Amino acid sequence: MKFEVQILMFGRTNVGKTSLLASMFNALQTNAGFSDLTTISRESHELDETLERLKKFIRTLKAGRPVGIPSTPTRREYTFTFNLSNLDHSLEVKFVDMPGEWLDAPDKRQEWIQLLRTSDIIINVISAPAMMEHDREYNEDINKPSRFNEYLGEAFGGRHGTGTKKVFLVPTKCEKYADGPEEMHGVLKMVYANQRAQIRAKKHLCYLLPVNTLGAVVFDQFVLDEGTPIDKYKMKGDSTKWEPKNNDVLVAYILHHCIRRLRVSFPAATNSLSSVQSQIQPMLKAETVESPSVIKHETFSVQSSSGCFGADTRIPLSDGRKIPISMIEEGMVVLTRNQKGEIEPQPVTKLAHHGSVALVQVEVGERKIRATKNHPVLSNGRWKRICELKTNERVDFYDADRGAIESRAVAKIAMDEVVSTACNIQVERNGCYVAEGMVASSYVTLNRFRQMVRRTRAIFEDAQEEVVDV
Repeated sequence: MKFEVQILMFGRTNVGKTSLLASMFNALQTNAGFSDLTTISRESHELDETLERLKKFIRTLKAGRPVGIPSTPTRREYTFTFNLSNLDHSLEVKFVDMPGEWLDAPDKRQEWIQLLRTSDIIINVISAPAMMEHDREYNEDINKPSRFNEYLGEAFGGRHGTGTKKVFLVPTKCEKYADGPEEMHGVLKMVYANQRAQIRAKKHLCYLLPVNTLGAVVFDQFVLDEGTPIDKYKMKGDSTKWEPKNNDVLVAYILHHCIRRLRVSFPAATNSLSSVQSQIQPMLKAETVESPSVIKHETFSVQSSSGCFGADTRIPLSDGRKIPISMIEEGMVVLTRNQKGEIEPQPVTKLAHHGSVALVQVEVGERKIRATKNHPVLSNGRWKRICELKTNERVDFYDADRGAIESRAVAKIAMDEVVSTACNIQVERNGCYVAEGMVASSYVTLNRFRQMVRRTRAIFEDAQEEVVDV
């Protein structure tokens, strides 16, 4: 079985998010502290290319013709799979890297907030020179601390999630300030005081971990290009060797988080995980700036007493928008199916955030729907659990172009469970809603589902054509 952990790389363009990711991947391959792990990355070639660009930047800077590193043009996801020694389970750690320009895009606001809400770990990557130089004149433009504070407030508002998140404040390009880090730590704590207060109020953990991105170069000055500050660097000495610092520490914290969750979820696996735990423990040396009195490690659950969908499942609203189920709020109007088989908008009355549970995947046409295997969906007018569906079986499916329910065939069912964050909703009437096209039961208990199945069977046995009101 696979267990998913999602990590958001938060930060503006050119603060070094992708470079940090590449150096973290390199640490996994080269640091002896991770020798008990077999690491696979589906995007290793892209990260290797970024590493080569980092090394090339140092060489070309020394030659007087520095070649920069391009920014991320679109949303990228980098998945690291960790196969742990003597353990049948594996970890899939998904890093989400968003283009920094999207922090200023109003149409991307909800996507950022959803990622902050659903991610287990948040890494806020900060340009140290922007924070430390010129009395922080360029800090807001480059690092966007106010935007981080704004989005945290919305993401952390209400009841979302069940465990303690880890938030890392990671200044990059710290070579100039490495000899006297106390000043930088003090400035960061001051600049991010409001963000720390929100993290503290929600009882999450917050760490401060400066990273030397290149090692061989130091910040020199800011040069304005049509009013935009561009950071310039100079060689630290004669060496052109790429020598990052603390990138392995960040990896160690991520693995520590995952292993603690595995140990809480599966106590029997403690012995199998202890060797990895002991290897990474000495590397945990970030400064803790906010810590709740009680740390709640959200468990990886392989079962759920009620059905739910993956947090990124898109729910169509009555106004034509489609938003992830994790972003649904009470009062929003979603699409449901009434007793006559017609689409009927209904308001949401309840939210259910289940934390991390085991999900399977159903493919209908080009749609891929992740849900718990016991979630009820409509198949030819009858409620069936997803695990009871068969390939080519017909399910009730919403056609957005026609604005009506039709019958479509199940193309594939992947019963290999992946543990990830999941949610469900309850609507005012009709007891169901449209999720990625499928007509699914709204939030119900297991006993309620049994009653619902008995009612549908009784009605169909009497050859009645109406759809049951659940």
